[in-house]
Amino acid sequence: MRRYISRGVVWFGLFFLVVVLVAAQFWHSASYKQMVPSCTDALSMQQTSPMTSKDMRTVPPLYLGLDAYRHWDKLSYLEVGDRVEGWSSADPGGTNHDNKHIVRKLPNGERVLFDQVGPGIVTFMRMQQAIGAPWQLTVDDRTSTFSRNDLGQPDPTGPPSNAFAYPLSLNPDESHGSSILASAIPFEQKLTWTAYHDNGNFYALYRKLPYGTPLTAWNSQTDNSDVVRLLRCSGSDIAPGRISQQSGEFAPVGGTETSLVTLHGQQQIRALTLQVPARDMIELGNARLLIREFAF
Repeated sequence: MRRYISRGVVWFGLFFLVVVLVAAQFWHSASYKQMVPSCTDALSMQQTSPMTSKDMRTVPPLYLGLDAYRHWDKLSYLEVGDRVEGWSSADPGGTNHDNKHIVRKLPNGERVLFDQVGPGIVTFMRMQQAIGAPWQLTVDDRTSTFSRNDLGQPDPTGPPSNAFAYPLSLNPDESHGSSILASAIPFEQKLTWTAYHDNGNFYALYRKLPYGTPLTAWNSQTDNSDVVRLLRCSGSDIAPGRISQQSGEFAPVGGTETSLVTLHGQQQIRALTLQVPARDMIELGNARLLIREFAF
């Protein structure tokens, strides 16, 4: 790791701290004390063992759906955003005739807003306000009905709302105008989302998976309480104290390369923190940071 500083720049009283987090961990945050009094339990789900040399020679798991939240310590291996597709009822012509751009209309009057064969995972669905409610979710021939009141509940007492506790879903009051399902919904054969009445604007994000991908289809009894606790911890740093760190301070010399730290072995850099006096912030922003890998 090397730093290039333009010639002639003299930094007086430069102080900086380099923190290298090398354990196979990631940090999360905590808030919503009215819902979750402590984030200790949420932290425990991230306490996984470091990868061995044998692990590094095998293809890493996909960590699909909510498992991505459960394995933030494997962030560099997660396929976040890869091969994501979208579907919407929006009119490409720019009108507001969203209720005319649906997949199809059923004989009983229900309006099909989303229909895909599996295997796959839906990760996001948004409805305008509560227009079209109630809605019906069918996953591999198992059907659940949702109303506006099933979404965004902090302490749900039964299905289907218990599978979408806040913040895995939001009602229009919480989102300022949308009904949102933000939990992963895996399906093996088929997933369909319908509205009982004329719909408003609708869109969804989903991922199609190769045939034969091992996948457990969603059901209303799926336990995702660990992910709910973790997401409600956003806002405060709950990084475990056992993460390895290196820190120090020095005064660089203008026009020269200065090595800050050298790491040996199989490690991952999780954070770099540099602190300088306010008067030197511009020079810091114009400086160059180099991370170099050496082959031995």
